[in-house]
Amino acid sequence: AAAAPSRSRTIGGSESAPRDADGSCTASPEADGADAGGCGCSQGLNRHGPAAEVLSEARQAQRNAAAGEEGPGLVAAAVAARVAAGALEDPRLVKPTPLVRIPGGEFIMGTDDPKIPSDGESPARPVRVSTFDMQQFEVSNRQFAAFVLETGYTTEAERFGWSFCFEGTLSKEVMASVEHQVEAVPWWVPVFGADWWHPNGPDGDL
Repeated sequence: AAAAPSRSRTIGGSESAPRDADGSCTASPEADGADAGGCGCSQGLNRHGPAAEVLSEARQAQRNAAAGEEGPGLVAAAVAARVAAGALEDPRLVKPTPLVRIPGGEFIMGTDDPKIPSDGESPARPVRVSTFDMQQFEVSNRQFAAFVLETGYTTEAERFGWSFCFEGTLSKEVMASVEHQVEAVPWWVPVFGADWWHPNGPDGDL
């Protein structure tokens, strides 16, 4: 028997379209006058192109995670396939970034004039740290890809099937597929198919 549709809501309380068990929209065009997809969430989104394929894989990963059937990361498999096909240079061949010794000492942490007190950045106080090593440059996408290939690591975004993304970096297609928003921070939106290899959603990659 088919699963009964569920109602999705934003944290702020606004209703969105009814969804079935895998997140697909079950609204009819007559429900809101939309030309396609009933609720209009599919307008501008090619559900049969590359973005749709990633979205489908992401939702399957989410279902697997919910059922306790976590498998190899989708991104790790995609990267490995590209390397095997010669479409991507093996990131494991990249030389590691050297470490730099940072001498210990004392510094003032925090502020006595916090702009957002609830962030807990006050008061200003002296803090002493020991000597430590820091990588000279930030971790690159290529270095993280090498780590993923070596370890099979799966990020939480891959396990959950979605991640929060900044709305200013998203395409109109991806924004049209957004199902929820957080009322207090509406500029961070949950996007199905977003992960470190698809940082702006399923319709593009690194």
